[in-house]
Amino acid sequence: MRRLFMILAGSAVLAAPLAQADVLGFGAQVGYWDSELSGDVAANGGSVDVKDELDLDGESSSQFSLYLEHPIPLLPNVRVAYINIDQTARGQLSGNFDGISAGSDVRSDLELEQLDVTLYYEVLDNWVNLDLGLTVRDFSGDLLVQGNG
Repeated sequence: MRRLFMILAGSAVLAAPLAQADVLGFGAQVGYWDSELSGDVAANGGSVDVKDELDLDGESSSQFSLYLEHPIPLLPNVRVAYINIDQTARGQLSGNFDGISAGSDVRSDLELEQLDVTLYYEVLDNWVNLDLGLTVRDFSGDLLVQGNG
């Protein structure tokens, strides 16, 4: 009897890491994103280079995310992430753009926002971690170019 008890106790100790169950997990993360902008923007038959003419070069931003993990097997875990790039620059146009004549000094305001919502399941959560899920992303942006004068 004592020998059976020792075998069962030893097996339970060895199997404990494999039978781990999450109670409730909540966390937050802050990240750093260093963006670089390039490309052309077209409007009303004209186009402008974002980097060379508008002088929008990129900037560093913070990324924030929150997550919630729970032990209910049928409900997915949730992660929400948000990043915002907001930049203002002054430049000079080399061609006509959206009613502003070539050679004009311009002020540009760029705002980009991204919101991610991820629903996922922890398929494996022992010495190997494997999460499977789906991310829905809302990406929006505005560029305002104003001529001086």
